[in-house]
Amino acid sequence: MSKDISLILREWEFGPDPKTVRRFIGLDGREKIQRRIELGILQLEVEGRPDGKHPQGYPSLYDWYKHRAKEEKRSGVSGELKLTARDCQALQAEALLYYQRRLCFFELEDYTGAARDARRNLEVFAFVREHADREEDKMSLDQYRAFVIFHRSKAEVLGCLERKEYDFALRYIENAEEEIRQFFVEYHRPELSENSEELKQLVQWREQIEKMRPLSRRQILEQELKEAVEREEYERAAQIRDEIQRQSGDPR
Repeated sequence: MSKDISLILREWEFGPDPKTVRRFIGLDGREKIQRRIELGILQLEVEGRPDGKHPQGYPSLYDWYKHRAKEEKRSGVSGELKLTARDCQALQAEALLYYQRRLCFFELEDYTGAARDARRNLEVFAFVREHADREEDKMSLDQYRAFVIFHRSKAEVLGCLERKEYDFALRYIENAEEEIRQFFVEYHRPELSENSEELKQLVQWREQIEKMRPLSRRQILEQELKEAVEREEYERAAQIRDEIQRQSGDPR
């Protein structure tokens, strides 16, 4: 079999217009993702570790270190796993694989997959914060926490909007805003939240979604009440006010 992939590259040209990500079924029967880049093609697994490897026989390096942490705690010798600088570098390199796949999921509009991979990397960041031996190793991953929270929220929100679940979308945004602000508080820099591009984008989304969200029955009645009062239709206004009270269960 020829190792030359020139034919594949010619059939799938790289450029700003053509779609650069696709899904397909591999020779092993499993679904995979390919991304066309300028000098070739990246191929990723849809499930598990993106490069298909099983470090130490585990689904990912993170899973291997989690196992080690449990064993250390159970043994009672040291009581806690300590991650070296090399350990943290390896976990960071693995997290980058999941980031690459997350970008592919966004382009494929697979928001469930994108949110899953974002949550996975946030777990890794928390694990490193807990077990890294040096502060600089913790920060080597945690410096990206606000961005990954934003990506997770983006995937969650876009999924909700597809289903027209506006209230859930707003809830995800509010949770992400709180998490990002807390991130800056943890590092004693709450003032940085004012210039956070992630928070600015979340605020814009919230404002847009609030405009898109259909009015509730109570909101419609309140708008009709305001208009009736402005037109001095007081009998109609009284009827609407009674309806609002019934909606809220107010006995008055």
